[in-house]
Amino acid sequence: AKAVDLNETCAVEVRKECLQGIRRFIDYEIAFGQSRVLVRVSLDEHSNLLRYSIDLDWHEISRKDGLVPQLQFALHPGYAASQLRCDVPGGYVDREKLGHDVPAILYAAPLDEAGGGCLMLTTDCKYGYRFSDEDLHVTLLRASNLPDPYPESGVNQIEIGVAACASGGWAELTRCATLFSHPVYPYSNGIHAGALPQRRSLLRVEGARVCGLKASEDGNGLIVRLLNGGEERVQARVAPAADLRSAVLTDIEERPQKTAGLSGGEAAVALAPCALETLRLELAQK
Repeated sequence: AKAVDLNETCAVEVRKECLQGIRRFIDYEIAFGQSRVLVRVSLDEHSNLLRYSIDLDWHEISRKDGLVPQLQFALHPGYAASQLRCDVPGGYVDREKLGHDVPAILYAAPLDEAGGGCLMLTTDCKYGYRFSDEDLHVTLLRASNLPDPYPESGVNQIEIGVAACASGGWAELTRCATLFSHPVYPYSNGIHAGALPQRRSLLRVEGARVCGLKASEDGNGLIVRLLNGGEERVQARVAPAADLRSAVLTDIEERPQKTAGLSGGEAAVALAPCALETLRLELAQK
């Protein structure tokens, strides 16, 4: 296997840049082999996350000698790290350095041996991370040849985020990765009267991660599944947009177990470490 740094071996052409304002960015293009990649690197004001928006026109193919072209994004943390924290179903797992890709859903973060903050790598559509030597990689494309001889050929759009997180805790990493994958989309409109408030949310949740939202099986309530993937007990608060009539904790089959606390239109739920709770909400009818 041979690794080539495209930034060092290929011509990098800067297409456009904006170094002032609330969103600063640089657009650059690299041609390599039979392919071409256009990248926008952007940083929003007051943001801790650097975003790479990639348009990749990929036309590399496997060779008869067995070499398989592969494109990776590499991150050098710049601090001593021996473990990689990876987002997995129901929480996270810490992995040692390995010479092959490992799966992660939202993020992969090399933990600083000195403690404190860390860097986090996240993408909108890629899940294979590799932490070996001193660098963290995420695999973007691989030109395999079985069963499809040209599985990745063509145009691909990929979003990559590199965040400087205040800690390596589950809640902080999950928050940063979720904000990257689900950004706020602005829409322009004219000035006009309206009945809705300036700020409103279908469901506001603090202290836990929502991993499920559905109508109850009997059709009379709203089911919210809350996850605490951290190692400490947390107090979650859930507030729907409509007036809340009742809140009950249930089992996974939605059978009532105990009443949740209600205060000021919010339901309070205590979650043990690495716990999943199912909350049934009944809203007042208008």
